[in-house]
Amino acid sequence: MKKEKLYENIFSSLNDGVLVVSCDMEMIFMNPALEHIFNISASHYINKSLLDFSGGNTHLNNIIQKTLRTGETIFDFEYNLFDKSCKNFPVDITVLPLLETNDSITGVVIVVRDLRRGKELKERIRYQEGLANMETMASGMAHEIKNPLGGIRGAAQLLRMELEKKEFKEYLNVIIKEVDRINHIVENVLGFTKPKKTKFRSVNIHKIIKEILLLQKESPLMKKIKIKQEYDPSLPFVNADENKLKQVFLNLIQNSLEAMKNQGTLTLATKLDADFQILTKKHKVPTRMLVLEIKDTGKEVPDEIIDKLFTPFFTTKSKGTGLGLFISHKIIEEHGGRLKIVKNKDKGFIAKVYIPLKRT
Repeated sequence: MKKEKLYENIFSSLNDGVLVVSCDMEMIFMNPALEHIFNISASHYINKSLLDFSGGNTHLNNIIQKTLRTGETIFDFEYNLFDKSCKNFPVDITVLPLLETNDSITGVVIVVRDLRRGKELKERIRYQEGLANMETMASGMAHEIKNPLGGIRGAAQLLRMELEKKEFKEYLNVIIKEVDRINHIVENVLGFTKPKKTKFRSVNIHKIIKEILLLQKESPLMKKIKIKQEYDPSLPFVNADENKLKQVFLNLIQNSLEAMKNQGTLTLATKLDADFQILTKKHKVPTRMLVLEIKDTGKEVPDEIIDKLFTPFFTTKSKGTGLGLFISHKIIEEHGGRLKIVKNKDKGFIAKVYIPLKRT
């Protein structure tokens, strides 16, 4: 193999982005990782000024000029850049001098490390550690609570049979109803500490969504809501537990409907996400993902609340348990996927459900 081809293969195999810039600030090389990080095409930028790429970013330009002038290698940690869609994200940047055999500087090599995946991994590890602690505590608490609840309910039923005054019976009906509500919460707790076995089979995502919308058709929450459906009909089936996916989709759709309070637009969209790929225990190579996006036009919510949405027992609803999103998150993880909640650019939220495609 020729040296030039070997070097090209090495740069193409790197996960970090590499950009080579000449002394006159012209871009002369860009590896595939950099294209992926910034969602751009190398053919559009090669032999053009760095200003076309950086958008006149003075900080980056100053670092490059300093390296060209002094030959010094400069490290810049946790610096924020923008991709093609103007999304801000953190990177580590290293700027090195490009030297000729006589040690003269002919340009710079810029190495860009995308920190988004690293931050996501740290968040997932923190979530898993919290989940393990929560499961141990919740399982013990749930069993302890269920025993006295049964006694309270039984005593209330016996009293209701003995009492003659209607108003007293109504009080006991309230007690029994509230005991049943607490018992339902406890059952949910036991549900995520000792979940039912997941039964995987070939599943049509669009069929599940259609059934859920049919069930919700007569719901009071749907009366003044406009439904937009943007599906990719060419998407293949996924390997999943249909009942558990239905539970997740129904929970997310109901959350959106409640957030809009009988006014607004609910958009359901499916597509193949080529950029989002993960490794799973079953598959040792990156797996392509199908994504379902559930967009609502509900009210604005502070960032600090978004950060807590998957926390057990955290809820913004007066009668919520704070377990719906937590359990949904766990179900999607069982499928080897991801569940994300992000702000809609207009208003409201977008729930993104990533599910691995069925492998043939």
